[in-house]
Amino acid sequence: MELAAPQVTLSSLEANPTAVSSVAGTYTDLPVVTAVYSNQSTAVIASDDINWTFGTQGVATIDGSYLVGPLNAGVATIYIAFGGQTQTVQIVVPSASNSHSDSTSSTPTHQLRLQHLMSLKRMSRKKNLFFLDLP
Repeated sequence: MELAAPQVTLSSLEANPTAVSSVAGTYTDLPVVTAVYSNQSTAVIASDDINWTFGTQGVATIDGSYLVGPLNAGVATIYIAFGGQTQTVQIVVPSASNSHSDSTSSTPTHQLRLQHLMSLKRMSRKKNLFFLDLP
């Protein structure tokens, strides 16, 4: 008698980073969403397989390339849905007077950009991809 393999199910979603900042005139990558399964395995989910829904309208938009663009200053929640699981991400659009920072700044906007950049670099190393820092 053969034993059936245990069924693996989707347990949760993880988004990295959990907050994204988008300043006037720039578009920012959406967070990387990872599925966590009942056997503790994980898989990155393609952006076009995810249902992205804004809980707060008028702050930011998602374009056809899955980039976040600013509309108005404020904070918006994006709900991420996949396979019956949900997760949330905060989108921060600073006011015009707070949207500029230099490379040595430690503003929350700058810290979010650094966290996102470091996250992308870690992912690219895991997948043996090259990541170029462009001006």
